[in-house]
Amino acid sequence: MLVAMTTAARHAVIYCRISRDHTGAGLGVDRQREACEKLAAALGLIVLRVFVDNDLSAYSGMPRPQYLAMLELLRRREASYLITWHPDRLCRHPRELEDLIDVLEQTATTVKTCVAGDYDLGSPDGRTYARILGAMARGESEHKADRQKLKTQSIATAGGWPGGTRPFGYDPQSGAQVPAEADAVRSGARMIIEGQSVMAVMRAWNDLGLTTTFGNRWARSPVRTTLMRPDLCALRIYNGDEYPLTWITEPILDRDTWEKVRALLTNPQTSVPHARTRLLHGFLYCSGCGGVMSSTVANEKAAYGCKADDHGRQCPRRVSIQAPQCDDFVRDEVIAKIVRSPEVTAKTPDSETAEIKAQISAVKRDLEQLQNDRDSGHYETARYYKRYDLLQGQLAALGERLTASQAYPVLDDLPRDPIALRVLWDAATVDWQRAVIASSVARIVILPAVPGRRFDNGRISLTPR
Repeated sequence: MLVAMTTAARHAVIYCRISRDHTGAGLGVDRQREACEKLAAALGLIVLRVFVDNDLSAYSGMPRPQYLAMLELLRRREASYLITWHPDRLCRHPRELEDLIDVLEQTATTVKTCVAGDYDLGSPDGRTYARILGAMARGESEHKADRQKLKTQSIATAGGWPGGTRPFGYDPQSGAQVPAEADAVRSGARMIIEGQSVMAVMRAWNDLGLTTTFGNRWARSPVRTTLMRPDLCALRIYNGDEYPLTWITEPILDRDTWEKVRALLTNPQTSVPHARTRLLHGFLYCSGCGGVMSSTVANEKAAYGCKADDHGRQCPRRVSIQAPQCDDFVRDEVIAKIVRSPEVTAKTPDSETAEIKAQISAVKRDLEQLQNDRDSGHYETARYYKRYDLLQGQLAALGERLTASQAYPVLDDLPRDPIALRVLWDAATVDWQRAVIASSVARIVILPAVPGRRFDNGRISLTPR
């Protein structure tokens, strides 16, 4: 024990941090570490560990994982010295300083700094001095934050370029559009308004060879963020206020188009959390329990299946059907209906939209009740997650149906020739096909399979609009 205590008495830890505050400006973490290691060597100390928080401000209030890990090591009394570049590398909040003082007092840890000498927190005078330094650092950070807010407000009011990463679609140097990117944004906006998904836009942009302004391939989240940017219609929103952007010579979208896209992408009832993998996912209903069927796998083949009813009970019939054959049958029926009905339109009755929204609200209530039941101890973990996954799947399926039902008209200009319509169908995206189905068919119910038969399209009951 004595040997261990003697060894710990010569152990030191180093803490380095860099952020945007200017104490130590230009002094990167590596140079801070080098200076601290030289000080440790000069004092004859053994550096046990170096803790580094990079790009984390002590003023912001964000958790600093390495700082917290360092305090835990000191509480275990594994080191007797703490070395840092400057006292404000440790903390800039008075309450954080008091926590540090408590740890240092309890463990008799000595603080050494490269530019401010000993940081004596073991005496009243030393603690008073540390508190004065902390208050001054806090004040400096607050003044800097105020200056930054005023600068940002001034730029927003003037409609100037705020700096940062180049926005997709624009050249900030000239304020002009980047033609290929601007065309892609306009195309993506049309796709969203027509009822297609963000994933469809993502695939289209990647197929064109376009990348983000960071040079990466497009993913769902960046596409959604890009299409919702106010600068697409030469607008900036700051603290809830709108300011016209004067640095943009010509906006990519008009205000009405941007607001339509933004409304579609921000409405939680029309957002779909996962990419659609099958044409009829969310359109089919089980005849056994009335529940919404979803994409699944049966006998290692793609299928649509029903797993449980709306109350989480096992479906009594476990109805399922082969997906490719079902997709083809519904496609042929929809094309035949369009050919037979020249006056067909893509508008979904308000009553059905209201019904879908009511079902979404019911599933959300079930999710809330499920959480309450779990908090009360009525659900064990495995059973809770099984039920949770089921409800989330139902919510996704209903969201897809609502998105398709609210699509803009897509049938008015379709050819009535079956061959031409089939060619157009095969070349279209799944989202467009789903919008056509939603505008042509009110309900699709799947009946139980008859033993001994393979695929039987008589099991598919379509109710046309």
